[in-house]
Amino acid sequence: MHKQREAGVAVLVMVLFTAIILIVVVSITSAMTLGSRRGAASETRAYQAALASESGQNAFTVRSRSVAQYGAESPPPAPAAPRSKRCAV
Repeated sequence: MHKQREAGVAVLVMVLFTAIILIVVVSITSAMTLGSRRGAASETRAYQAALASESGQNAFTVRSRSVAQYGAESPPPAPAAPRSKRCAV
């Protein structure tokens, strides 16, 4: 009877130990997956920013060539904003 009890305790300890190891493996895997997804999202945003800046540079080049092609001058500066009326204290 005493041997059966020891065997039952050993099985219980092994099941608990296996469960703990499984929980650790799952948590490490999920942490790595989340980190990978964040990195991919960050990389996507950086790539989109690079494409937007390149597009802006290309648009500027095309517009500046079309202005120079027709001999147009640069547009006059914008008029100054009207001054607000403030009470002197």
